[in-house]
Amino acid sequence: MTSLLAIQLLKVFATGKGIGTVIFTNELIQSKKFGISRLKVSAAKSEEFSGYYTWARLGYSIDSPDDQEQFDELISRHERTEQSMIQLMQTEDGRNFWRENGFWWQGIFNLSPESENIIALNNYLTQAGINFSL
Repeated sequence: MTSLLAIQLLKVFATGKGIGTVIFTNELIQSKKFGISRLKVSAAKSEEFSGYYTWARLGYSIDSPDDQEQFDELISRHERTEQSMIQLMQTEDGRNFWRENGFWWQGIFNLSPESENIIALNNYLTQAGINFSL
C-alpha cells in the first residue's frame, strides 16, 4: 500500500456548478494511478467551510472513533435509524438533517472498486446528472 500525505485547501468560488466534484473525481483517478488505496480528509464546518457536508455527500465515511460516537449520539438523540454517514446521505431528509445538525469530522475514502465509498460517489454522480462513474 502506498502512503501519501497531502494537505490541500481548495476554495471553489463558482459553487453549485460541479467544479469541485470534477476536481475530486480527477483526484481519485490520479490517486489510483499512483497506487494510493485511500484518502483522508478533515471535513471542516465553519462560516467559511462546508466540507462537513460536501465530503459526506461525495461518499466519505467517518474515520475517527470519537467522531463516530458523536454521530451515533446525534442520530440517537433525534431518533433516527441511520448507522453511517453514507446511509444518512442517501436520502434528501438525511442530507437536510446533516446540513442542519452536522459537525466537523475526520473522514476516509477507500479507493477499492467495490468500496462503499465508490458506490456512494457513483450514486451521487448519477443523482447529480453527471454522466461519469468510477
